Amino acid sequence: MKRRPIILAAFLLAAAATGLWVCWPPPEPSYHGKRLRQWLDDFDGSGSPKEAVAKDAIRQMGSQALPALVDLLGRTDVPFKKRLASWLERQSLVQIRFTWAETRRVQAARAIVVIGPAAKTAVPDLSRLLAKDATRGAAVIALSAIGPEVVSAMTNLFSHPNVRVRRAAVEVVGAAAQNGAMATPALLRVLRDSSQSARGSAARALGGFGQEATAAIPELTRLLSTDESAFDAACGLAGIGGEAWIPVISALTSTNKRTRIAAAGALTFSQDKQRFQSSGNSPSDDYKRQQCLFNLTALQAAFVNRNANPALLAEQSLKQLATNANPEVCRSAATALSDLENWRRENPQASTRPNDLLRSPPANRTPSDVEP
Repeated sequence: MKRRPIILAAFLLAAAATGLWVCWPPPEPSYHGKRLRQWLDDFDGSGSPKEAVAKDAIRQMGSQALPALVDLLGRTDVPFKKRLASWLERQSLVQIRFTWAETRRVQAARAIVVIGPAAKTAVPDLSRLLAKDATRGAAVIALSAIGPEVVSAMTNLFSHPNVRVRRAAVEVVGAAAQNGAMATPALLRVLRDSSQSARGSAARALGGFGQEATAAIPELTRLLSTDESAFDAACGLAGIGGEAWIPVISALTSTNKRTRIAAAGALTFSQDKQRFQSSGNSPSDDYKRQQCLFNLTALQAAFVNRNANPALLAEQSLKQLATNANPEVCRSAATALSDLENWRRENPQASTRPNDLLRSPPANRTPSDVEP
């Protein structure tokens, strides 16, 4: 009986060693005596001095770290590792700390963000990781930070049979492209995609290019009048700005309630976007935060619509646009403000202050969840 704990301990050590051998990454570079994975352990998103030192170490290793980082980014936990970890948790003789593949993928993506454009040689390998559900999110973060060099590779994926890959490729282009005019023609084709989610991603990506995507205004205006794509199209038009405000303002009086709500949300978003500040984490993070900001603004407009004219929420934006340098935008904004005043006269009992109309929407809802 005395030998039983010894045998059990020996067995556990052998199992742990086997698991580590199966899951261990290939050889990796070092800097100042610390291996790459040790530096990655300091990537905790805290912005601490410790993390700053780790980022500097990654910069110094640069392209030498790419093979190991791509390997880590593409790894998933094998079933044996999961079973072993579950078993080890049920005993107290041997304590082994596992670092799960998901954690390593996030760390590797953040490291590639630090390396930036110098990681362009990894684009083919990172592009292949978009096809896997487990690695797609981290690959988007990494690719978005490399810059415009990824645009050509991503546009080639716009016809991929997997809609999730198409959406991921569009998101990368929206976050990474610095020349919107170059990427706009390919994204215009995606606006005709059979998948609503792909069309929506393309509409929002085009909005990120600003005035460089004016060629997309007619197609986005068409989508603004549809139930399924109204919010995405409004987000795109709001991002383009300039003459794109004309169809948005006109949509405030649309017979389609969802279109009216989307237009009001877009106009309010124009003010919120001016206060948007970069997180400094990655282009992909900033891109997603702006999309969330638009969703919240449009959702507020949807709740206002339940009580009153959603144009109330956009009044301040309309007043600003009434002084726009584009005469047509000025006329459209002035007409909308006039219509709003007429509505006030016809509805004297209604609140004229948007803040009185707003309700705090549930955090897990999107504008499309609200029935107009």
